[in-house]
Amino acid sequence: MVVEARTVKVDDEKNVRSLNTINRQLSSNTARLDAVKRTVDETRSLSATYDDQVRRTDQQLNKIRTEIQKARTEMTRIPTLPDNPRGDSNLVSLADEARRLADEHKRDADNIESLSESANDLSSSALQLIREVLDNDKKVTQSIDRLEQQFKENNDMVKDLEEQADRINTRSQKSSDRASQIFNELNNLPSIDINALTENANRLEIKETGIELDLNRKIDDYERRQSKLNEYQDDVRKLLEKGKIDQKVRFFFR
Repeated sequence: MVVEARTVKVDDEKNVRSLNTINRQLSSNTARLDAVKRTVDETRSLSATYDDQVRRTDQQLNKIRTEIQKARTEMTRIPTLPDNPRGDSNLVSLADEARRLADEHKRDADNIESLSESANDLSSSALQLIREVLDNDKKVTQSIDRLEQQFKENNDMVKDLEEQADRINTRSQKSSDRASQIFNELNNLPSIDINALTENANRLEIKETGIELDLNRKIDDYERRQSKLNEYQDDVRKLLEKGKIDQKVRFFFR
């Protein structure tokens, strides 16, 4: 009986060790399940955030299109000069210069609209990519973080482009008003202050040069951000192609 008792004791100790091992495995599996759940919940929350950001970007683009349409309408208000206006020929040149500036503002507005649409397309592509990687490892998570940062930067770029469109619309209105003023002076005033008009035209030219430099700088910055975003998208696609996520899932459930 003593031998049997010792045997039972040994068996009990083995069973206890086995039970402890099972408990540790269960705890480990539970922790892994919790980690997967947190990852899925965080990614879904991130996707919802991207959805909201894309909607807001669409609203911003619609506002930009409205402002650009206003600018185009203002272009049509610039009067056509008579064939043989009364007054000094310098006034005719000033009126032509005002119209030229207005036309350049219109082209700038069209460029801004195109860039804004490209920014929105890139943001939508990033969102679609995020939705395809609900189960991800550390490298994918890091890529998602970089994509999120890039999306935020693109969103800021759209806001900046919107402000630029507003400024162009304001300058277009001023150009239209200035052209109308010159037209009225040509036809109604017996004498005109040529020096003042020339000074105003010079100021317009200086402002236009500054605007062009600022716009070129923003376009270059946007292109650099677009290149970075493409690199991040390639990183995520490569990770997906290697099947790292599928391997993790198979390892967990096998």
